[in-house]
Amino acid sequence: MKKIAFFSHICQENAISGAEKTMFQLIQKMSEKHDCLCIFPQSGELSRQVDRLNIPTLFCRYSAVWSVKDVQGDFQMELDYIRSQGEDEAIRTMIQRLRPDYIVVNTSVNLLPAIIAKEENIPLIWFLQEHVPHYKEQWFSLVQGVEPVIIGISESVLEPFRLRGYPDHKMHCLYPCWNELDHNVSRSEKMHRQLRRRYQIPHSSIVVGTISIKVNVQKGIWHVVRAMAPLMKQNPSIHLMLRATKPINHKNAHFRKIREYITKARLKDRVHWIPFVQNISKVYSALDLVVVPSVLPEGFGLTALEGMGHGKPVVAYPSGGLQEIFLSTFNKPYLAEHINPQALRKVIRPLLQSEELRQQVGKRNQIQAIHQFGPDMYDKRYRMLEEKLAWYS
Repeated sequence: MKKIAFFSHICQENAISGAEKTMFQLIQKMSEKHDCLCIFPQSGELSRQVDRLNIPTLFCRYSAVWSVKDVQGDFQMELDYIRSQGEDEAIRTMIQRLRPDYIVVNTSVNLLPAIIAKEENIPLIWFLQEHVPHYKEQWFSLVQGVEPVIIGISESVLEPFRLRGYPDHKMHCLYPCWNELDHNVSRSEKMHRQLRRRYQIPHSSIVVGTISIKVNVQKGIWHVVRAMAPLMKQNPSIHLMLRATKPINHKNAHFRKIREYITKARLKDRVHWIPFVQNISKVYSALDLVVVPSVLPEGFGLTALEGMGHGKPVVAYPSGGLQEIFLSTFNKPYLAEHINPQALRKVIRPLLQSEELRQQVGKRNQIQAIHQFGPDMYDKRYRMLEEKLAWYS
């Protein structure tokens, strides 16, 4: 049994992102065999979920280095500023007190705990949950310099490291787990009625939905609205649900553009903005079709897997890890050929025209989600990870 300290990049107050969900899965699995504890920058939904597993939770002031996400990728100035505020010493003090056998950090922006782990000579596991563009040489140099074992949430995440010759024995693909017991799938019919009733959507309507952490260019809500508008004009029974995890900034120019387009198209009464819902199954249960219109490569695309697990047909752009999900679940016909609203509309249209097809694809998806990404497959992939960690130590 090893002592493992997890450092999460964020801990949102009243929401939970895909990165936090998959971090929770890893914490839960590793705690079955190891002595785990979790460090968070603040209290929030993720820390509460970890607490309910009776895993120790600690809090330490540290910041994610968000400029890693900038197009230029030059994050050194922000990192230097964070260190000048004493956040590195707060982490160092905690690590020296805990003396774990391993430190686990997640996402590309969680640099400081990784750097301190290297300085303190503690083996590092970097759980990468997003696709980092090939051109961000400064970031790749830093990661390779701290010499972690890299767990990628998809092969798409690991690809840039393979191209740079990073050792195979220090990389592992661990896809997320789909466990329908965690999502109240058996109660879906009752929940189906609840959310539709709240938004006054007739039971006979066809509801298309997309679920995103926020309304921005990358997540493609603008694309799905433009793809759906002509179809909604042709069929007045079609409704569109748009759900963002984070509160919508109504002053945001991108959101205003989408809202104005919806108003001009006279579809305002059939487009529903859904706020954060604690039980995400309530949203999936209300949908007949899930669209994942990410325009940039996804690390994985958890909403696509969740939609399939809830027995829904899912369409998407071929962005990063989404391709891996769709190919492994026999959903290649429902990947748009190009990243534009017209291509998206082309794969959506047949599903809207046939309830029988929606049912057929949805049932197959539910089976394949369990077969390819269920607890048994997660356990199998995790055991392979443990073998690599044993070699590493």
